[in-house]
Amino acid sequence: MFLIRNVQGFVVAGLLVGLSTALVWYASPLLTGYATLSTGVALLVGAVKDWFKVTGVHTGRRSALASSDAYLLAQRSGVPAVVWLGIFACIIGGCILGTAGLLYGAAFRSS
Repeated sequence: MFLIRNVQGFVVAGLLVGLSTALVWYASPLLTGYATLSTGVALLVGAVKDWFKVTGVHTGRRSALASSDAYLLAQRSGVPAVVWLGIFACIIGGCILGTAGLLYGAAFRSS
């Protein structure tokens, strides 16, 4: 299921789909690779930043708790929010390790 919470998110997603399509059709494979790499790293940095933000909601700014994905998942599933936060951290950490491994392999394969 694809869910976007606001119009701004919908517009950004649409623009990124258009840009990605244009890259695949018109850009060189090297430029497409660099664009993909930089987008992925930016998304990973954003994921870490947002994980700290949502953790801060649970530890300090309890008035904003209703906006937390971990809180909403806890309400629907019965699994505590702290477990959801841990799952988020494990997924983000796994993505960071996987990316680091791919970058490391690519750096030494090309030299």
